[in-house]
Amino acid sequence: MNKFISAFLLIVSINVNSQEKQTKIFAPFNPKALVYKLADINPDLYQFKGAIKTIKTNGYSIEEFDQKGRLIQSFSIDDEGRKKITKKYIYTDAFTIKTTTYVDEGGIINGEYKLDKSGNIISYIYVGGENTPDYYDKYNIRYEYNNGLLTKEIVDVSEKGYEHKNEITTYKYDEKGRVVESRFWYDANEDIEFLNTYDYSLFEKSKTISALIGNGYYSKTYTYNNNLTLVNQTVKEGDYYSSDFFEGYNSPIYDTYGNFISGSSTTIVYTYY
Repeated sequence: MNKFISAFLLIVSINVNSQEKQTKIFAPFNPKALVYKLADINPDLYQFKGAIKTIKTNGYSIEEFDQKGRLIQSFSIDDEGRKKITKKYIYTDAFTIKTTTYVDEGGIINGEYKLDKSGNIISYIYVGGENTPDYYDKYNIRYEYNNGLLTKEIVDVSEKGYEHKNEITTYKYDEKGRVVESRFWYDANEDIEFLNTYDYSLFEKSKTISALIGNGYYSKTYTYNNNLTLVNQTVKEGDYYSSDFFEGYNSPIYDTYGNFISGSSTTIVYTYY
């Protein structure tokens, strides 16, 4: 059910701006090949500004970028301040990105992204690994687009031995390129397994987006400030409010570039080129 979890969590990343600007708060994510405009690192935030070299979140993770704005390495930091590489990206040419992921028990997963002429990821291929625990996914993935927007993601899970061979997520958009529907299903059976819908009718007036998640099991309301930072989120299970989810960045603070640096329990530190 990993794909369901991924589709479920995309909710927090609804985008309210144009994908050409690579802002996050809308259209689930058009996987633009790791040529991140740093908003892709934290999808709850707006477009990052400036030539950022590193971003450190809550003292426990670091993302490192080159001068072209491409993500090149990710690190974790333990309680004693020790830094450990978790993922590395190598841009071999305009159409290929090789990845190495460092996992538990000294395991390594090697993968490769293929891109189209527009820089969209069209596939991810698992190419092998070393000492990789069995519980890590070793999937191949294909992506389909329409007018630059991600419309279908197909994950080959045949090696898992499930009754189905593919797990599929599809997306529909409004005229502004904002996702209005995502659904998750198996193989060629288009019966909806998990459906999410999004309503932007109040966004211009109140910076609010409403969503029905998991076939309507959850209803969510997201409120943004004028900087497009998520400042409040409410979640209901049926008629009851839930406090089990992220509630938003209260009293957000920004640096001189206009980048979000703190709010609620989140603290971000940037270095710049």
